[in-house]
Amino acid sequence: MVQLWRSFSHLIPLVVVVGGVAFVVAAWVGWERAGSRRTWAAVRRACYDGAFAVWVVAVAVITLSPGAGAGLPGVEPSVQLVPFGDLADLLTSSVHWEVPLVQIGGNLVLFAAGGALTVLRGRSGVLRTASIYFAVGVVIESIQYVIGGRSAVVDDVILAGVGAGIGAAFGIVARPLTARGDRQAAVPQAAGAAAGARVSDHD
Repeated sequence: MVQLWRSFSHLIPLVVVVGGVAFVVAAWVGWERAGSRRTWAAVRRACYDGAFAVWVVAVAVITLSPGAGAGLPGVEPSVQLVPFGDLADLLTSSVHWEVPLVQIGGNLVLFAAGGALTVLRGRSGVLRTASIYFAVGVVIESIQYVIGGRSAVVDDVILAGVGAGIGAAFGIVARPLTARGDRQAAVPQAAGAAAGARVSDHD
């Protein structure tokens, strides 16, 4: 955990600043796209758009920043193309249980958030979302190989797809709950609009 914090703590201000700007811009665009339909559902969708923009910024900063050995002579990017080989080494050779927990759990949680937001923002299912994030994982690992100082590991692609699939399942469960909240919020709005119309008629 300490090593992980040392590796990424200097990136936190960048994520906060760029992610905050991305949230505001994406949420504003989503709100404007709603047009005249300024309902609670439109607010929720705009917030989902903003949260997804923050997620994209966080993933880009965490996964695509060059490693410590980038550019040093003799340091070549490593490639692990055997499925579950890196995970097996991580589970059996780590000096402390926190290492596999943070690395495996962190990957799953990171992409579960993306998968859940993908489902909540649209109508994607579990398999489609998992497939999308498998492809995203391939792109990320390819870029990591190119920028140097990082490793390209097929297990990270697997974790990206599995994590996104888990998040998508949670998103599908949560979607009816958010829709129910939208319907409940729409009742007072409709009552207010009807009352306003009656007042106008009397005038």
